[in-house]
Amino acid sequence: MSEIQARLRRRWLYLPFAIAAVIVFGYYLLWRAGAAEIKKAVSSWTEEQRNAGLEVSYETIQTDGFPFFLRVHIDRPSIAAPGEWAWRGERLSLDALPYELNKIIFSPVGEQTVELTGHGVWRAVADDFRASIARDAEREWIFSANIGNMTARRESDGAEAAISSLIFDIAPAPADITTLTLTLAGNGVTYKTNPSVFTLAQIQTVTALTHTHLLQGEDPAQWRENGGALIINGLIAELNTATVSVSGDLALDQAQYPAGRLNAEIANPAGLAETLGDAGVLTPNEAEAAAAGLMLMALAGGGKITAPIVLKDGEAQIRGVKIAELPQVR
Repeated sequence: MSEIQARLRRRWLYLPFAIAAVIVFGYYLLWRAGAAEIKKAVSSWTEEQRNAGLEVSYETIQTDGFPFFLRVHIDRPSIAAPGEWAWRGERLSLDALPYELNKIIFSPVGEQTVELTGHGVWRAVADDFRASIARDAEREWIFSANIGNMTARRESDGAEAAISSLIFDIAPAPADITTLTLTLAGNGVTYKTNPSVFTLAQIQTVTALTHTHLLQGEDPAQWRENGGALIINGLIAELNTATVSVSGDLALDQAQYPAGRLNAEIANPAGLAETLGDAGVLTPNEAEAAAAGLMLMALAGGGKITAPIVLKDGEAQIRGVKIAELPQVR
């Protein structure tokens, strides 16, 4: 074999390594471009929210995850609507694939503080808290969240809340992007405040809210006048000792109170009345009266109530028994 042939053979041996190096370098450039794009998007979003009247801040933005993920860490993020609500956390991580920025996963890390006007300041931690927003060909976008083993405590009185598991998706309906659909499943939800304990052992629902483009203004009357509705395709909940299943449509009446008729089946309805009393939806006297009335209905129905829940004139009733005072939507 000549010297020239030997050199050519050695060059062919090196060629795969050279190609691999080019691919890795190209992928690194793509990764860096993706990181820069997300940083730019965070800065643009922050400026947009500030222009809209929100208070948004953070300390630093860092990137890591090469080569498998594109990960952006935002340290000490906070966002607030002055006089309404505020959220701040230790760190917010954003994950994406460098070659596919159509889906971004958000993961709050460490303790989070949430302040709601009229509900105090809550501090929360979770074993698992992930949310994502993705583009979708049929529905334009999908927002999803997964919460696992979250606990929260209110600073003012030590009230406690917990969620064992909660998964939900929100997205526009394929046939009408002005209708938002919600699919939700959760269990182990509790709320404790002296002396009440609220327990939502399980909840599953598929609901839809129509004409959402008309809810961006301050006046919900426009939404009502154009046929806006909350469509409950199905909701099953275990509240304390009661099991409730409902479906139907709700809208707003002329006075802006929820109105409509829900088909319902309730097992152990006394537990429902107790829960509504603990939640403050009914006064103690109203809860006691509701429990008595619902128990009589259940006795007549073999332990269950199968009857519509009627929402009218600011109240929810089952066969004339008041089960809730309804809020006015403003």
